[in-house]
Amino acid sequence: MVITPALENYIRVLYDLQTSEKLPRVKHVAKMLKVKVPTVVESLKKLENAGILEHEKYGYIRLTPKGIALAERIHKNNRIVYEFATRFLELSSDEAQDLACKLEHISNIRFFTALSVMMDFLNENPELKKRFYIHIKDHQEVFGLTLASVEPGKIVRIKKLKGTESFKKRLMSMGIMPGVEVLVERIAPLGDPIEVKVKGYRLSLRREEARNILVEE
Repeated sequence: MVITPALENYIRVLYDLQTSEKLPRVKHVAKMLKVKVPTVVESLKKLENAGILEHEKYGYIRLTPKGIALAERIHKNNRIVYEFATRFLELSSDEAQDLACKLEHISNIRFFTALSVMMDFLNENPELKKRFYIHIKDHQEVFGLTLASVEPGKIVRIKKLKGTESFKKRLMSMGIMPGVEVLVERIAPLGDPIEVKVKGYRLSLRREEARNILVEE
């Protein structure tokens, strides 16, 4: 049986309760995961059949050694991602936890091992760690949302302009500058040009130009 991310969430909750010396019941799990009791009962039955837990009818739920091992792997994955996100990506605690909860279900041991080893290596080499921080800051906008990837009908706010100074001055002369809202009206069938509306004016931008305009929703 394949243990899905949804089922792993049950395992994680049960592990947290069990390690805090609280023997959980169905109602406790339902409350923590914000799901209905029948859904919990069905999911627990699947996990019980897989040898992950033991459930006394109308009673307590206990993880088996197999379930505890799986829960500890999930928990360890979460901590690795959380530490990397907060200490190296400088994300907020909430952002880091959201990312960790999404990535903790990945079963690729090599990925988490490499991430953990890389953090240890950088912590042991302060100069390289400093250069790593600078490198991330210099390239973080590569993965940002650009005007070229916005769907027609959406309004976005310009965050930053990239490119040469002459290119940025030309865009600003057309009203395209940080803080201004832009409506993407339509995109040509072949993807070029992109027609936008800025401050009541309609403009046509080449896709290559739009890629140099960082925006936020």
